[in-house]
Amino acid sequence: MVNSFFYFKGDMNTLIIHPADKKQLAALKGLMKAFKIPFEVVESAYDPEFVAKIKESREQVKRGETRVVSELDIKNIFIDKIEKGLKDVEEGKVFDFKEAKQKFFK
Repeated sequence: MVNSFFYFKGDMNTLIIHPADKKQLAALKGLMKAFKIPFEVVESAYDPEFVAKIKESREQVKRGETRVVSELDIKNIFIDKIEKGLKDVEEGKVFDFKEAKQKFFK
């Protein structure tokens, strides 16, 4: 399959076509042009920024830039955060929604 697909968005429908090879891709492009149907060829269905992050992560693995995190480590991280949150509540270090929205979502 060619690493492209067509994405057609009409009034009521969207049509996604996966050509098997470059010949089919060229034929589909020609057909759409002949019928004056606007189309867009997209190389990937994924957000390019997301794809770049995945590629970088894979490169980090190849370079050995990884670490093993145990289930116990994960539990301890969450337990610490929960305990801190409970302590903040006991000490009155909390915001209502309106205050939090003003403070953090300016």
